[in-house]
Amino acid sequence: MKQNLRINYLLEKLTNKSLHKNELKELKEALKNEGLLEDVFVESFNNQDQVHYLDKNNLKKSVWEAIEKRIESKQNQTKKITYNYKWIAALFIIALGVSFFFHKNNSSSLVKIANNDVFPKTIQMPDGSKITLRENSSISYHEKFTTNRNLTLTGEAFFEVKRDSLYPFSVKVDEVTTRVLGTSFTIKTNDSITKISVNTGLVSVQNSSEKEFLRPDELAIFNRKNNTFYKEKTKAIVHNLWAMEQVSFKEITLLELSEVFKILYEKEIVFSNEKLKAKKLYAFYIKRNESLEKLIDRINYINEVELKNYNNDIRITAKL
Repeated sequence: MKQNLRINYLLEKLTNKSLHKNELKELKEALKNEGLLEDVFVESFNNQDQVHYLDKNNLKKSVWEAIEKRIESKQNQTKKITYNYKWIAALFIIALGVSFFFHKNNSSSLVKIANNDVFPKTIQMPDGSKITLRENSSISYHEKFTTNRNLTLTGEAFFEVKRDSLYPFSVKVDEVTTRVLGTSFTIKTNDSITKISVNTGLVSVQNSSEKEFLRPDELAIFNRKNNTFYKEKTKAIVHNLWAMEQVSFKEITLLELSEVFKILYEKEIVFSNEKLKAKKLYAFYIKRNESLEKLIDRINYINEVELKNYNNDIRITAKL
């Protein structure tokens, strides 16, 4: 699996004309391994919902010619590559998706939408999906979005994706790609970290070496500085509180609530006793624009704990 993902990554860099000399050599050597390519071929057509309606032979030929042309251009040679094109084309299909390939080979323009306001901005997409952009965030996508549901994100956004099994929906953030058919999730990225949290449905996330599937209330974290990836349980709705006016919880632990303080107020919570992390608040609500002081007062009034706000953190102790 990791080797397949690496080849996918190199093919995408080739398409984007960002492949280095050593990476080109690595890709050419990998393309000689027909056993590996056969494995990826089978995997691609078992998993790609979007290829069944196309003439596979013509598509493979077109894709292979595109790969061949790009490699020739990259190495500045006219010598033809004679490897069996059907396996290479299958790799290209699984790496980029059929719609992504046609996106790279047509003349349609890109649409870019940015949110420069302090309030969230909701965008109704042509396919019926809805995207809420946080401040200082933007998306770019193809104008033919209904048949090419691939976009790039800068910043943070909450996605409510309309299901379409023929055209999967994908979001690219640097080297991380998130793919779904129809679900809701949040992606947040900064200089070194990308986080994907899932509210509903099944989400696939991958970079050049890792691939994972996320289910509701799971969080994936990619660290680009040290090239690490891990996933953990979370309360997904906490990660998109910024996109809603108010959120109500039947119950929420103080540990889960600590994520709210991190996300909304950029404050860490320090527990005086580890057992307090499991304590639950019931029938609890949070307003997006509620001040930190007001929220602390409300928690202190209705519960058996006391929160105190300090310069660098918030400390929780049990009431005597």
